[in-house]
Amino acid sequence: MTFPLMPQPSIFPVGPIRSITREATANSGTGSITVPSIVKSGDLVVICTVAYDTGTAMPALVTPAGYSIVIDQQFGGWGARLVVAARIVRSSAEAGDVLSVTSGSSATGSILQVFRARVPIKSATPRNFDSNISNGDPGPSTAAAAGVTIPALAFAIIGVDGAITPTFQTLSPAATFQASRNNVNVGTRFEAPALGAVPGTPTAQSVDCDDNGTSNFTAAFFLEVR
Repeated sequence: MTFPLMPQPSIFPVGPIRSITREATANSGTGSITVPSIVKSGDLVVICTVAYDTGTAMPALVTPAGYSIVIDQQFGGWGARLVVAARIVRSSAEAGDVLSVTSGSSATGSILQVFRARVPIKSATPRNFDSNISNGDPGPSTAAAAGVTIPALAFAIIGVDGAITPTFQTLSPAATFQASRNNVNVGTRFEAPALGAVPGTPTAQSVDCDDNGTSNFTAAFFLEVR
């Protein structure tokens, strides 16, 4: 799924996005999270939420107003759900918005990241999601490179049910940006073509974790950015 914006005038050069910075992060242990004050038009906001319910019941999805759900992985039989919501910011007035992401969960961890390029980001398209879950070591997940064209953000996510911050066992390639709290750990990196090079495929993203507790999962995917 791709969520475009209307074209925006810009004084910056046109062409592929060649660099991205992470301008801000936020985290929450509830079903809602607040947009940081730093946001401005053309930023990409990505919210990664891990939610667990008691038994095998599934936490409810709540789509934040104006956001697109790019990943909604329900781990049936585990009472676990991974939701990734994203939006291209239209205005700095969105700063301070309180967004609802899930409801009905017994344990929740959300990480919000704000990404910015030298030119306004206009779209973000998810590619090649992979995941595994287990009460022991879930095993690695790998977002394949095939079918993905850079520039792209690679995401590696691990989750656990309980008041624990899960730790990566392996993360290959290594993350440029990382953010964590109880229940969730998110590693992100950006890959772009070299100056003058033709955009190609990225390096596949792999992630693994140890047995951190109950309902451990690993997940990886790409967001193509344009």
